[in-house]
Amino acid sequence: MGFALYRKRKTLAVYGVFCVLLIISVGFFQCFRRLGALDEMTFDEIEDFQALGDGSSRTSAASTTVKPNLPECANISSDEVDAVQRLSNETEENILANFPSIGPGGSWKPTDCVPRNKIAIVIPFRDRHENLMTFLPVLISVLQRQNLDFRFVLAEQLGTEVFNKGRVMNAGFIAAEKLGVDCVFFHDVDMLPQRTDVPEPYNILAGGVLSLTIKDYKSLNGYSNSYWGWGGEDDDMGKRILTKGMKLIRPEKRHRFVMLNHTRRRPNEYNPTMIFKHLDKTPTEMLKDGLNQPMWRLVNVMDKQLYHHVLVDVGEVPFEWTQRLNQYKRKKRRG
Repeated sequence: MGFALYRKRKTLAVYGVFCVLLIISVGFFQCFRRLGALDEMTFDEIEDFQALGDGSSRTSAASTTVKPNLPECANISSDEVDAVQRLSNETEENILANFPSIGPGGSWKPTDCVPRNKIAIVIPFRDRHENLMTFLPVLISVLQRQNLDFRFVLAEQLGTEVFNKGRVMNAGFIAAEKLGVDCVFFHDVDMLPQRTDVPEPYNILAGGVLSLTIKDYKSLNGYSNSYWGWGGEDDDMGKRILTKGMKLIRPEKRHRFVMLNHTRRRPNEYNPTMIFKHLDKTPTEMLKDGLNQPMWRLVNVMDKQLYHHVLVDVGEVPFEWTQRLNQYKRKKRRG
C-alpha cells in the first residue's frame, strides 16, 4: 500500500503537476503529519468522534456562490491544522450534524477565499459501510481546514460477485469528470493517516491513495479493466505511469497510513497466476484496456447527503479468471 503521486520527468511547471503537488505535498501530506494519535491506540480503543465544527465562513459547494474579488486561498501548513485524535464508526446523521455545511453529494468549498483547485475523492466501495463512517469525518475535517473545493464520489460495485476495482474506479472517474473537477484522488476507504515508521512502499504499486489530473488520467487510459479479485490493478497502474515516462512520487516516512479493520477477503478472490500474466502485457495492452473500453454499466447515479453515489455493474467474471480462481482455492486447501 503506497500513497503514490507522480510528476513528469522533465518539468514541474505544467498545470497538472502543480495541481497535484499543491494539494498533496503542501496540504494533504502536512495535515496528515499531525494525526499522530492514531498510532498510539488500537481501533478497538477509539472513542466516539468528537464534533470538530466546520466554521462560520464555510459552506457547501452546491448551495452558495463564492463572492467575487476574494483572495486566493492560502496554503495551510500542518502547524495550522489541529490533530484529529478521536475516531469512531459514526452514523450519517451524526456526521452531518458535526459538519452542517456539507452540501449534496458531500460537496463543500470556502466562501472567504477562492480555492486553488476543485477536487474529487473517488472511493471504490463494496460492503465497507463501517469503514466509510470512520473515514468520512476525518477526510472532511482535513479537507475543510485546507480550504479546498471538494466532493466525494462513492463508486460502489453492484452485487456480490468478485470485485473489479479497476472498472469501479474508471466509472467513478467518469462521474467525477462530469462534476467539473481539476484533480481526482482515488482513496481506499479502509486507510487512515498515520505519522510514524512503517515499511517502505512497493517500488511500482500505485495504490492506497493516488492523485491524478483529469488530463493525465486519460493519457494513461485509466485503470485496467482486466483484474478480478484481490490485487493487480494498482501494480498495473504503476506500470502505466512509468511506461508513459512519468515518475511516482511517494511521501516522506512521516506521511503514511494505517489500515482499518475490515472483513477478510475471500480466498478465492486472489489469483496470482492471472495477475502476473496480465502485468506482463501492460505496456502493450494499456492503450486498449481501460477508460476507452467501458466494460461496465452505470446502474444509478445520484447525490446523497455525504457523497455522490455511483452504482456500477461490472459485468460477469471471465471464465479464465473463474477457472484460475477455483484452481488457486483448491491448491490452498491442499496446502
